[in-house]
Amino acid sequence: MELTTTELAYLAGIIDGEGCLSVQKRLEKYLTPTIQISNTNKLLIDWLLTIGGNAYVCPMDKRLNRKQLYLWTTAGRKARELVGAVLPFLRLKCRQAELILATEPKHRLRIGETIRLSPE
Repeated sequence: MELTTTELAYLAGIIDGEGCLSVQKRLEKYLTPTIQISNTNKLLIDWLLTIGGNAYVCPMDKRLNRKQLYLWTTAGRKARELVGAVLPFLRLKCRQAELILATEPKHRLRIGETIRLSPE
């Protein structure tokens, strides 16, 4: 799905406010860029699914004043493409986005290798 400039700016705002940009170690040898967004509004999650990725219903909090929480996630090439597209609109998570884009797409970890990032 091709996103408009307005949709990319909106997605950047959602990522800044509700999202998590990370690089996950997969199969103990690959680095995989990941985007996760959690929210209680199912309409938002449904819209994110039109972009791609997967959605999950989180276990319900037992406190009576809590709403159902949903989690949307995408990883790999799709996450890298989205991060690159929204980077000009990000305000809070620019550094995380830049780190994702700096990680080589097919980076393979050597045994015992760790990736050290700055505290930022």
